[in-house]
Parts: sequence; C-alpha cells; structure tokens
Amino acid sequence: MDIGGTALALYAAGGAALAGSLGKLKSRLELSKAKHRSLAGHSRMARRFASLVPFYEYDEEQFFCSDDPPAEIAVHRRAAFARLSRLYRERFEPSARRSQPELTVCVAAICADSDEEAERLASSTRMAITLLRRGQLIAVPSVEKALAFFEGPGESVASGSRRVVVGTPETVRSGLEAVAEEYGADEVLVVTITHDHEARKRSYELLAGAFGLTPACSSPLELEQ
Repeated sequence: MDIGGTALALYAAGGAALAGSLGKLKSRLELSKAKHRSLAGHSRMARRFASLVPFYEYDEEQFFCSDDPPAEIAVHRRAAFARLSRLYRERFEPSARRSQPELTVCVAAICADSDEEAERLASSTRMAITLLRRGQLIAVPSVEKALAFFEGPGESVASGSRRVVVGTPETVRSGLEAVAEEYGADEVLVVTITHDHEARKRSYELLAGAFGLTPACSSPLELEQ
C-alpha cells in the first residue's frame, strides 16, 4: 500500500471539504449581514427566544381583574379605561399635522357566510393563541388541525379566547360598531387571521359589503400604475 499516496488523497479530500465549508460559511455570513439586526430578521432565533420568555395575556374580562380585586374595583377600572378616549378629545391640541382629534381602535374579526363557518375558521387562530400562551410559537394551523387539537384531553376553545368578533356580516358589523361606540372611535382597523388566504379575503369582502364599502381600485394592475 502506498501510504504516502493515501495520506495525500486524504489531505486533498479534507482540503476540498474545508474549502466547501468555508464557501458555505461565507454565504451564510453574507446572508446574516443582509438581514435586519433585530430578531425580526432571524426567525429561527426569534422562535427560540419566544419559547423561553413567559407569555401573559388577558382577555377583556381578565384584564381588569388580573389581581383579583373586588368586583366594584374592576368596574371602576373599566370605566376609567373608557374615559381615556374622552380625555384625549377634551385635551387635544391642534397641530400642523392634526387639526382634529382622531381615535382608531384595532379589532380582530373573522367574517363568513354563517356563524358556524366563522367559528370553524376562528379555531386556527385560537389554537395558535393557546400555544403562544404556553411559549410555543407556531404558524397558523389548518382548521382541521385546530379542530383536532381542541378535541384532545384537557383542551378547550375557551382557553384561546380573546376579543375576536366572529360571525356573519351582520354579527361582525354589530360587534365592531359596539367596540367603536365603547371607545368613541372615529375609525376601526380590522385584522383577520386565518389559515386559508381565500377565507381571509372572503372575510374582508363580506365585511366590506356589510358596511357598503367599495374597493378603491378594481384590479391589482391599477395599484401598480
């Protein structure tokens, strides 16, 4: 056996492997430098950090009772929170950018042709929220996966509840108007999260129809002009 030749071949193979690794490392470093410096540019690292950080979220009822106060205190807190919008209007001072006070509220909503279908679509978001509270950051799951999840032992749709207006166009419109009235808002910003993009688009279409809104343009091509 030619030991010298074998060693030379091994050295050559090792050198080629090292060169390939250095090339990949260089590409990886360039990609990392091109990303945003915050965790927003590093999704895998962000998910790891998210799993380590305790997550706390309170729904509308729990928010004012997080420290188990007497019922009258919780009612007082809710009323005081609602007064903030009125104080904003009363103390507003016109500026070069804004001559009149404007208040916007953001509401999560899912609209469908029936209440049953809307609740079905909402299960995806509720599963994601439930796991997020446990430190598990996941992509919005399919409806089928979410329904199977909530059928598991110890799981409940109520555990993922938060202020989300769900239902038919009439139901959602009524819910959004109630939120706007509660805070004295001039504008409502609606966010719809579903697993299926077509269902999300349909939700916005139904909601726009409920309020008599028409699109600003008729086709995506007009947006590019």
